[in-house]
Amino acid sequence: MKGGKTMRLRYAALGVALLAALSLGAQSRAGGSAELKARLLQAVDQGTLPASIRGGLYAYPDPSVRALAVRALAVGANPGPAVLLNRFFSDPDPRVRSEVMVAAAREGTSGARLIERGLTSPSPPVRQAAVWAAAQLAGDLTAPLLERLRKERDPAVLETGLANLWRLPPGTWEALAARHSADADPLLRRAAVYSLARSPAPDVRPALRRLVSDPEPVIRATAVRGFARGGLREADTAALASALRDADWRVRAAACQALAAHPEIQLDQQAGAALATALEDPAPDLVVSAIHAAGAHPEVPAAGALEAIVAGASPWPAGEALVALTRRNQAGAGARVLTWLAASELQRRRAAARAVPFLAGQEAAKGQRLVLAAEPAVVLAWLEGAAAADRVPAPDLLRPLLENPDAAVRAEALDLLGGQHAAPGWRALLQRAAAWRKDTIGDARATALRMALGAAPDKASRREVLKAAQSGADWAVAAPVVAAARAAGMPAALPAREPRHGHKWYLDLVAWAGESHWMDVDTVRGTFRLRLDTAAAPITAKEIWDLAQAGFYDGLTIHRVVPDFVVQGGDPRGDGWGGPGFVLADEPSLEPFDSWRVGIATSGPNTGGCQLFVTLLPADHLTGHYTNFAEVTSGRDVLTRLEVGDTIRGISCATGAEPPPPVPVLVGRVEWRELAAIDGWKKEAEDYQPDRTAIKKLRGARGHYRILSVLGSWCSDSRREVPRLVKVLNQVGGDHFTHEMYGVDHTLVVTAPDFPEGLLENKKAERVPTIIVLDGDGQELGRVVETAPMPLEQLLVELVAPEEGWR
Repeated sequence: MKGGKTMRLRYAALGVALLAALSLGAQSRAGGSAELKARLLQAVDQGTLPASIRGGLYAYPDPSVRALAVRALAVGANPGPAVLLNRFFSDPDPRVRSEVMVAAAREGTSGARLIERGLTSPSPPVRQAAVWAAAQLAGDLTAPLLERLRKERDPAVLETGLANLWRLPPGTWEALAARHSADADPLLRRAAVYSLARSPAPDVRPALRRLVSDPEPVIRATAVRGFARGGLREADTAALASALRDADWRVRAAACQALAAHPEIQLDQQAGAALATALEDPAPDLVVSAIHAAGAHPEVPAAGALEAIVAGASPWPAGEALVALTRRNQAGAGARVLTWLAASELQRRRAAARAVPFLAGQEAAKGQRLVLAAEPAVVLAWLEGAAAADRVPAPDLLRPLLENPDAAVRAEALDLLGGQHAAPGWRALLQRAAAWRKDTIGDARATALRMALGAAPDKASRREVLKAAQSGADWAVAAPVVAAARAAGMPAALPAREPRHGHKWYLDLVAWAGESHWMDVDTVRGTFRLRLDTAAAPITAKEIWDLAQAGFYDGLTIHRVVPDFVVQGGDPRGDGWGGPGFVLADEPSLEPFDSWRVGIATSGPNTGGCQLFVTLLPADHLTGHYTNFAEVTSGRDVLTRLEVGDTIRGISCATGAEPPPPVPVLVGRVEWRELAAIDGWKKEAEDYQPDRTAIKKLRGARGHYRILSVLGSWCSDSRREVPRLVKVLNQVGGDHFTHEMYGVDHTLVVTAPDFPEGLLENKKAERVPTIIVLDGDGQELGRVVETAPMPLEQLLVELVAPEEGWR
């Protein structure tokens, strides 16, 4: 597990056990239960278990059918079926009883007694699910949960419990987590530090400081992230300074994020130097994390580096650097923000809008005017940036935005007004929700109804609001309000909806889910492969598959990257507020969100759509709350290079045995052995026969020449020209010709810091390969772009002949 590899969470075993019960295709062929499973999948999609099929399910011989019935109850999590869950908890199969624990947790406090019974189950998978469920409810279950964990001997159960301790009341669990943070088992240490890192309590800091030196980089990164919460002591600052020099860039990124959260501390010269080094790293997640830290610490002499990033070719770091310079009150930053607000590129205008909250005086007033006159995407970026910076606009600026044509702008403005206790009254909010019924996205209506529910003065008023939310068929509106009502102690039911498809779709899904399915997501940074988890989330897997096959994702972007957490994309709006025109039901499972798992982004239970996210590190707080429908099996390095604004070029789908792996995209300085491992490259070199006369001539060269090849490992022209050049130089031998190879992705930007300045504008090639020949003084003698006009060895002779005095 060392050296940056993924830590494989042990409690994935629970997910495997449950998924064995839910495996649809094979079971249906063996048990002849395809028709019933199709009806149950339709019930999951509707969010209700019809009374017409309940009676015969308890004793149905196929446990996968019984487990799927419980899954249908878990989706809506309505209060009424509590009796049904009690019946299913008597099931002889522990996998079914484990599903009952998930459903009981989603039901809320009415499921607490059932969960407490699960804590004493003799079956480890049931106890494991019960431990997770008890942590979600906490409250009266805190004591029995802690008692269970103190005597628990099953490591998978203990791991699940430790990773969810942070949900319990402060002061009740920290000692238990601290004790296990020194466990010999790295998976238990990781689970313990996950909870410790989410606590701002000072007494957890000694354990976090110790774990900053843990052998496992995932544990170190998780521990370092914990310092972003609460105050910092001198020993904490020293631990962060050490983490800035960690060998693993993820740990360094976590240290930068923690420093960004503490602008009140002063960084010493050594920490400042480490931060400056991070600003020049090729890993974009680390660079952006360092930019945030530099923005919070103007005492670090980073203005020059930030200016260079703003002027660079990568829009995401450039925009973040502009915000950082503005936050540092750097001279000229405000003028640049105003210039960017008038730029033709939307990404620049949105980046500048996020910087406007840090402007002052006349520049602030002008920036606000420009933003408010801009399109909704820019207004939304300003609002989200202001909220993130805790510089919320005054109510007088926000109220006019409630008339904005864009529902996302209205939703965000309402939320910010609510945070200032300046929102309209509950009746006015109810009226606005009614007036917004024609919105294509439900966020503004859902926000208005949710806020009206909280502001309503009595039970009758709250029931009126809840009824308004439940009256429509749009779960994007109803589900958030129902969730808010339940959190307030109201008995609220999510209304059943019409199934999205005809019965045959669900019947075909049963067979489809019995096969293996793969999706190759081709981006400008390379391709990564998904293995769809049709047992954990068959409906979601098929819906996303159908969207991909229809070309829905072609040309969409990555709109969110949070270093050490997630990469998210697939939104047709490109800002996180869009959807496919329908809402997906949750498919709750305890398949853990380990690193490289793929989930569906939501704004609350049962509000998912088309947006996909991939976890970069374990994210236990997502498990059981978001649909977990796939795993990245190859191309994981591509995800660490993706930036906000990068394009999804397309998605190809395959069924059955795993297809050949996607062509790797090598970025930065590359060696021939890496290229030779890619299909076709080595053979091209072996088959090429250079001109012997030219080789002999080159062997007689007396000068020294440097050859730089900018190539795409994914590019057929590069696969032809570069191996031939390697063969030529191998035959020439000696030390008069040196060859450096730089891989690029589809953006064609050279990220290697040692590539010479001035040869390519903004270090971006026009096409690949671009092969540049320099003399001993670094002066360019010539270059090949894409295809050599003659054999490369003859071209080299022609280029160096004037230097050598050859005729």
